[in-house]
Amino acid sequence: MDSVDSFPCNVDFALTEQLPNGWFKNNCLYDPVRPLLHTIAYALRGVLEIGLAVGNDTYIAAVRKAADALIQQQRDDGSLAGRYTRDWQPAVEFSCLTGNVQMGTVWARLYHHTGDVRYLQALSKANRFTQSVQWLGTGNPGLDGGVSGAFPLHGRYGRFEVLNWAVKFFADSLMFEAAIRAERESHRKIASAG
Repeated sequence: MDSVDSFPCNVDFALTEQLPNGWFKNNCLYDPVRPLLHTIAYALRGVLEIGLAVGNDTYIAAVRKAADALIQQQRDDGSLAGRYTRDWQPAVEFSCLTGNVQMGTVWARLYHHTGDVRYLQALSKANRFTQSVQWLGTGNPGLDGGVSGAFPLHGRYGRFEVLNWAVKFFADSLMFEAAIRAERESHRKIASAG
C-alpha cells in the first residue's frame, strides 16, 4: 500500500496559499485581507498536526514561519491582535481570546516537537494573559470560569459573549503547559540526581 505522503493532501493546497513570511491568503470566513486570529490558528494547528502525524517536515516548517511571526507580534501582556494583515501587522486593537489560546496550543505542540523554549515562553504568556481577563469571582456560577470572545468585551469577535469554545481551547492550552512544565521538572530532577 502507498504511504500517506504519496496521496494529494489538502495541506498541499493550503501551502500554495502561504506567503514566504508564513501568512495564508484566503484564511478567513468573511475578511480574507485581515484574517481573524481564530482562523489563522485553526489553519496552523491543522497543518501542524498532519505534519507531525505523517512526519512531513515541510508542513511543520510552514507552521513555524507563521508561529514565529506571531511570537514577534505577541504583546508584552501576552495578548495577540484579533486580526492580522499580510505583513503580520495588527489590523485591530482587540484580542481574539479564542485565537490567543489556540496559538498557545500551536506553540505547545511546536515546543514539544522542537524543544525551542521560545514556544514555551509564548504559550505561557498567552495563558497568563487569558487568565488575567477570565471571568472569575462574579458570583454567577454560569459565568465564573468563562472566557469572552474578545478583550475588551466589545471587540468584534464573539462581541459581548462568553464562548464555550474559548473555554475549551483555554483548557487545552493550560493542560499543554502543565504537562510541559511537569516533564521539564521531571527531567530537571533526574539530571540533578544523576
